[in-house]
Amino acid sequence: MSQEKSSRLDYTLKMKMWIDIGEKTLIGEGRREILRAISETGSLAGAARKLGMSYKKVIFSIEEMEEALGRKLVERYKGGAKKGGARLTKLGEALLRAYDEAEKRAMESASKVWENFFSRI
Repeated sequence: MSQEKSSRLDYTLKMKMWIDIGEKTLIGEGRREILRAISETGSLAGAARKLGMSYKKVIFSIEEMEEALGRKLVERYKGGAKKGGARLTKLGEALLRAYDEAEKRAMESASKVWENFFSRI
C-alpha cells in the first residue's frame, strides 16, 4: 500500500491499486512484490523465501497473472549445475514498471487533491 505523509497536518494518504482482467487479478501490490522478488533473487523459491510466503502461493499468483494476460511474464528454467531459476520476461519487466509508474502518478495526483482540501481547513 502506498502512503504519503502531509507536512501540514498529521494525516496519511493510503491507496491500494490493482488491475483485474475478467475474474482474474493481473497485478496488485502483492503480485508486484512477487515479480520484484523474482527479478531480485532469480528464482521462484528465492522469491517465496524473501517474501515469507509459500512456493505454491508464488506459483499460483504467476499462473493466474499469465492466464489473465494470456502471455508469459516469468521464464523458468530447470536444473543443471545452476539448479534452475526464473527471470521476468520483457513483458513481465514492462508490467512491473507500468504498475510502479501508475502507482506513483496516482499517489501524486491524489496527494494534490488532498493537500488542496486540507489547506482550506
